[in-house]
Amino acid sequence: MSLNQWAKEIRRNQLKKEKDKPKDKPVYVNKSKIREKNELINCLTVILRTKGCSWARESGCTMCGYIYDSAKEVEDRDIFNQFKESIKKYGTKKPFVLKIFTSGSFLDKKEISKNLRDKIIDYIKREPKIRKLIIESRPEFITQNNLMDLLSEINKLEIAIGLETTNDEIRKDCINKNFTYNDFLKAAELIKDHNINLKTYLLLKPPFLTEKTAIEDIKSSIDDLRKLNVDKISINPCNIQKGTIVEYLFERDEYNPPWIWSLTDILKEYASYDFTLVSEPVAGGKKRGIHNCGKCDNEVLERVKDFSLHQDQTVFNETECECKLTWKNYVEIERKLHNTPKDFRRSTPKNK
Repeated sequence: MSLNQWAKEIRRNQLKKEKDKPKDKPVYVNKSKIREKNELINCLTVILRTKGCSWARESGCTMCGYIYDSAKEVEDRDIFNQFKESIKKYGTKKPFVLKIFTSGSFLDKKEISKNLRDKIIDYIKREPKIRKLIIESRPEFITQNNLMDLLSEINKLEIAIGLETTNDEIRKDCINKNFTYNDFLKAAELIKDHNINLKTYLLLKPPFLTEKTAIEDIKSSIDDLRKLNVDKISINPCNIQKGTIVEYLFERDEYNPPWIWSLTDILKEYASYDFTLVSEPVAGGKKRGIHNCGKCDNEVLERVKDFSLHQDQTVFNETECECKLTWKNYVEIERKLHNTPKDFRRSTPKNK
C-alpha cells in the first residue's frame, strides 16, 4: 500500500466516526502578541470552520488531523457569520494583526468561495484597526488572479505556506504533501513579486525520520529558504493528531514527538539571520507534543515563546536540565537503535 493510499484509508475510517461540527462556530479564536518587524503587536487568530482542506478530503498529510474540525453542510453565510462575530467579540480598540486560517487554504474556492472571500476582505477593508492580514494557502492556489484580487483591497498582506521541508523526497515519502519544492518556488516568486510578505512553515520530525535527520533537514531547509528572501520561518514540531498516520505509528511505539532541545538547538543557530524565526508548538510539554523529560518542559517552552517574540537567543543561555545529556546521546545513537529503513540525508542535489 502506498503512503497516499494509507493516508486515504485512515482518513476515511476516522471520518466515519466523526460527528458533524457546529457550522455557526469557528474552530478557534485567540488573542495573542506577535512580532512584526521590530515591534510587538496585538494579534487575533480566527480559524474558520469550513468544509476542510481539499487535499485532506482526497487523502491528506501524514500528520494532519484538522480535517476533522470541518463541517459537512456549512454554507458561505455560516462562515461569514463565524468571521464577523469573532471580530465583533474579540477585536480590540488598538491596532491588531488578523490571522484568518481555515485548516486548509484561504485561497481555495472549494473552501472559501470568491464571493465569500470578497465579503470578508471588504469587511476587513472597512475596519481601521486591522493593520495586517495573514492567511495560509497551498501553492496551487497562489495565482496571479487571486493575488491581484487581494491586493486591490488589502495594503498589508502576509501569506503562509506549509512547505514543511525543502527536500522533495521527505515531503513525498514522509509527509504526503502532494506538491514539490518547485511548486513552492513558483508561488514564492509570485508572492515576492507583488511585495507580499512570505511566511514558511517547516515541520520538525515528520514520521520515518530519526531525531538527528529531522534536525539536519530543518537546518538544511532554512539554509535553502534564506536564499529566497523569506520574511518569516515558523518551525512546527510534529504532534500527534487523531486519525493520522503519525497517530497510527505513535500508538504502536513506532514514532516519538521531537525533543524541545532539538528545537532550541535550531533556534539558537539561526537566531541572528535576516528573517524572523518563530515557533509556537502545539501540545508542547504533553505526551502527544514536543517534550523533554517533563521537569524542564514548561521552562524551556517559555524560553521558546520569549525567543519568538523578541528574537533574542540569550534567553536560552541558562536553560539547562540533566535530560539534555540524554537528548544528546539519543540523537547520536538513535539511528543504530532503530532500523530506520531509509536515511533521507541528501545524496543528490534537489531539482530547483
